[in-house]
Order: sequence, then C-alpha cells, then structure tokens
Amino acid sequence: MPNPRCACRSNDATASGKPRYALELSGGLRTFLVTWPALSCNLIERNGGRSNWWLGIESPYDGRTQAKVGAAALDVVKDWDHVHIFAEDKYATCAYYDIHDRDRCDADFFPLSQDICSKRLAKSSTARKSGGVVKGELCVGGMVQRNKTNTKCDSHCQRKYKGFAHQWESVGRCHAALKRSPAYQSVEFILRTRPDVLLLQDLDLNGVVREMAVARSGAFLPCETMFGGYIDDFVVANKSAMDAYAAKEPMKTEDGHASFQRVAETRVGKVLQPYNPIVRIIGHGILDLPMIGKYVRAGTYLPVTYHHGRCVGKEAQRGACPGMEHPAFAQEHYQVLKDYVRAHAPTRADVSGRDVTASDVLLRLNAV
Repeated sequence: MPNPRCACRSNDATASGKPRYALELSGGLRTFLVTWPALSCNLIERNGGRSNWWLGIESPYDGRTQAKVGAAALDVVKDWDHVHIFAEDKYATCAYYDIHDRDRCDADFFPLSQDICSKRLAKSSTARKSGGVVKGELCVGGMVQRNKTNTKCDSHCQRKYKGFAHQWESVGRCHAALKRSPAYQSVEFILRTRPDVLLLQDLDLNGVVREMAVARSGAFLPCETMFGGYIDDFVVANKSAMDAYAAKEPMKTEDGHASFQRVAETRVGKVLQPYNPIVRIIGHGILDLPMIGKYVRAGTYLPVTYHHGRCVGKEAQRGACPGMEHPAFAQEHYQVLKDYVRAHAPTRADVSGRDVTASDVLLRLNAV
C-alpha cells in the first residue's frame, strides 16, 4: 500500500501567475542530493508548485573531494532562477567581508591547517589544563577527521572561523540575488534554509502566513534553542525581516578586526527579535551524511548530533516517506553521495575517541 506521506499534495498557485514565495537555499551542499526531493514535495509542490516560487541556491563545496557532488547538484537545479554552486575559496569569502590581505586571511580568519588552529587553542585555558591537547573534531568540507599527530583541533574553533563565515556569505549572496531579480516585486514571503535540511512532513505556508498575521509577526521559526534563542537553519520571513536576517555584519574584536566568533543562532536571535517571531515545530532536521541510507530506504531520520535533530518532533518521524519514494528522487544522485561518503570516511569520532573507518560508514549506509 503506498505511503500517503509520499504523495505531493498541492494547493493553488497565485492567480497572477507570478511567484508569491522565494526559497533561498544557502550553506554547504552535504546531503542536498537526497534532502531536496522531500523539500520539493513537502514545500514547493505543497504551496502552489514551481510557478509560485522563485528558487535560488548559493552553496560552496570542497573542491578537493566534492566535485562530483557539486556537478550532480548543478543537474538538480538547472532550471532554478539563481544558481551558484561553487568550490570553496577562502580568499573570496574574506573579500566578501572586506578582508583583502591574503596573509591576514590565512593567519587570522581561516585557520584551516592543524598547526594554526593548534597554536590558537594552546593559548586557551582548556588547552592549558589538558597539556596543550584539546579533544574535538576538525571540520573540513563537511566531514570530520583526525590529524596526523593523533591530536585534534577543537570543532568549535573551526566552526567559529570557517563555518559561520562561509554560511553567512551564502545567505547574504542568495538574498542579494533575489533582490536583483524582477520576481522580487511579486514575492511576499521568503523562506531560507540549508541545502542539507530535511523536511519530513508537508508545510502549508498559507497557515504560516495566517499565524504571522494574527501575531503581527515578521518571521516564523521552527523552534527555539535551549538557551532561549532561535534555530538558525530555517526561517520564513517578510521582506523587512529577511533583510535583517541576511545582512552582512562583520564581527569585530576589541582591536577592530573581524573574527566571525559569534555563532549564527546568537545573531539570528538578535536581528529577528524586533520582528516578534513566532515559533512552531514543523518536522525539519539536518540530515547527516552517515544516515542517508536509513532515510532513503526506510524514511528513518536519525541525527548524528543532538542539535541537528532537536526540532524534528516525534509526529514528523512517525511514518515518514522513504527518500527513494519521493517523485524527485534520483538513484544516480544518491549513488554519487554514497560514493563520496565511502571515499572520504572517517566521518566522525565515537565516544571512545576511535576513528570511524570506511567499513563503519558502509555499515551505516546499508543498515536499514
């Protein structure tokens, strides 16, 4: 018997035939090749179909390891209104934040190499207490790996300096592309999310817009964080609120240098608070690379880390459509992503500190 959650229900598009909504996908590609079919069904088709949407994507990828993933993603979005899927370039990102000196970019703003990061961490109290070694993970191109000396750079350090800068560059550039588009005049509401976000159930934006109107709110978010802020990976907003959300804001240290040290959730809470945002769980979560097999084959959503799945909700997970049963699912794109994960394990370290091997990843991919 077909799963009713796999049927793409649709309401009517606008009478004008012009897009009422805009989707701004921004951030790293990661699992986009298997999350997009669900987003296409549960968001785009559910809310008027392609003609009712301006679609844009700004997504960097690791040019050393993800070239095939990038090429497959370009095939998915070839008919979108704005497409910029590109190999990461730290100097271009530095330039976006008005940092044009390459030495300064290398040494201060993007400590991608282990030695730079380790030197920075050695100055911290945590490092001093542990004899100069900080347990954690080094994030490179969406994956995680140990360095050759068997010590690890702290993941929070890397996310502050690399992840935030790349992510918010993509957010700003995608929103700017929408504002340059002729479709901007007819667009009333804008939805920004990450390419690796999985929407497990359909989202009726007419209902969201009504809730916003009743609450006199300019923004809608799926959930709050444990610290009273807002999740940073999904937002529906009017034009004014989205302008604030996507604005370029250099992060300043006491000596006046940009440092990108503020995490995105802190920033989202600050800039959206004046717009009286409303919050409701909608069944979304970030799909991590090791768990694509379980989702594609059985519709099982399992986050690798707590914060990636904190906004999903049990109802959305119960009876979810297997990824392979969505109309937009493409087996060849799934294969590209599987090949990438298999080739570039390990993906993370377990609690005992042992590296996950390629065979571990294969077991995860095939265990459904």
